[in-house]
Amino acid sequence: MADLESQRVLAKDMGTDDLLGRTARGGTVYLSLQFFQMLLRLALMAILARLLTPQDYGLFAMVYAISSFLALFSDSSFIYNTIQKHDLNLDQLNTMFWVNWVAGIILTVISAAISPLVALLYHEPKLIIINLLCSIAFMISSASAQHRALLIRRMQFLKIGFAEVATLSISGLIAVIMALKDYGVYSLAGQLLFTSIFGTAFLWVFSGWAPGLPVRGSGVRNMIKFGGYLAGTNFANYFARNLDNILIGRYWGSADLGIYSRAYNLMMLPAAAVLSPIHVPMVSALSKVQHDIPRFQNAYLRSLRFLALLTFPIMTGLFILSNEIIAVVYGPKWASASPIFRILCIAGFWQSLWLSALQIYLPIGRPDKLFKISLVSSLIVVLGFIIGVRWGVRGVSLSYAITISGIIGPYLFYAFSAIGLPIRRALRQIFPPFIAALAIIPGVYFIKILLLGSASSLIRLIVCVPSGVLIFLAILFIISPKIIIDLKDIILNHLLSPFLKRL
Repeated sequence: MADLESQRVLAKDMGTDDLLGRTARGGTVYLSLQFFQMLLRLALMAILARLLTPQDYGLFAMVYAISSFLALFSDSSFIYNTIQKHDLNLDQLNTMFWVNWVAGIILTVISAAISPLVALLYHEPKLIIINLLCSIAFMISSASAQHRALLIRRMQFLKIGFAEVATLSISGLIAVIMALKDYGVYSLAGQLLFTSIFGTAFLWVFSGWAPGLPVRGSGVRNMIKFGGYLAGTNFANYFARNLDNILIGRYWGSADLGIYSRAYNLMMLPAAAVLSPIHVPMVSALSKVQHDIPRFQNAYLRSLRFLALLTFPIMTGLFILSNEIIAVVYGPKWASASPIFRILCIAGFWQSLWLSALQIYLPIGRPDKLFKISLVSSLIVVLGFIIGVRWGVRGVSLSYAITISGIIGPYLFYAFSAIGLPIRRALRQIFPPFIAALAIIPGVYFIKILLLGSASSLIRLIVCVPSGVLIFLAILFIISPKIIIDLKDIILNHLLSPFLKRL
């Protein structure tokens, strides 16, 4: 009876048959829902940006920078081994749930206790209540970490995507209502809190799993060690991702931090909508072929190429249309965010490849190598922030773009060495999308300036976005028609074939 329950929960019968097809279909479903979620986030950002002030966003970013540090030791460190471990059993899953939840409770207590220190650091008394509200989210969200890992392991991305969309819709609506009632920055804290509440509820329902009691001797020691390395990696990456916010908030104030944080979040929004639907299914899929290195390499290279095909043109488009995007999404009072947004897009261009390295280290069970390279690269980025902060928000943005561009090559070379992948094979996958993306800049610039010089920002976006897509595809077809053919094969033979057979 216990074996039947374990098989039901873990879905061990999902082997490597039609792995490419299941990964492609799962990724496409998740990508579609992420695209819808991106549009919803844009709408919420546009509404809240008009209801709240840069100071409100700056105050929230001050708290979020501290909360992000504590989150390093929360759920994200302990879910990937649940996804990657090929011989996972139900006792281990139950035990890891309690490890996650206890960690979340401890983080809530610590976060609440340091609230006065956070207010003292930034000289902002309001931060005490804001931080207390955000603290509760640790305890709640950690109770669903293993449920999410279980859905990823089963490759049930439709359920994950629906849970995320439903959670964003409800929490976003609550935030808008609070902003309309003049709650100010507390609207953002409320959105974070209700995201954890509804996100946890949906994941519990969709996973169909209620955890049992922890089991001593279930063999989770190695899983905790795996999570420990990831926590160390997150610790190193934290400063590369958040020290910019801390430095700007400390030395330049909440208004400048609000401008910077809105520019960074808007830059990351379309990238995240693309990265997550690729990253999550690929970690699950590559974990199933972790012992077949040639197959692993081929699958990873497909993922790397697809990542470049999506993120390179997106970041190039955001760069060339930065003024129009800021004007349409945030409104005229945020115009000063445009040059910051443009600089950050340079970093975003390479940041997508940064995440692709996780698709190597995690499936093969080498978080130790990930920790080492993350520690070195984060130190370089942090040094750039410290140098750049003297020149304000632009200095921090420029330092981030320069350091990310400079270290991406060695970072990827080290990752490829973990699976014996020659760097020239990887470069052949990303070079055509790179050239095609660069071709967007003169093409769209010509259309925007010479043909649409007096048009509104919205009209420019409506015309320039599809024009940029056509330019990218045309150049890509000229320099590498094989990529277009491969995409057609994936669409017809793996995405649409189950539906075509039913017709």
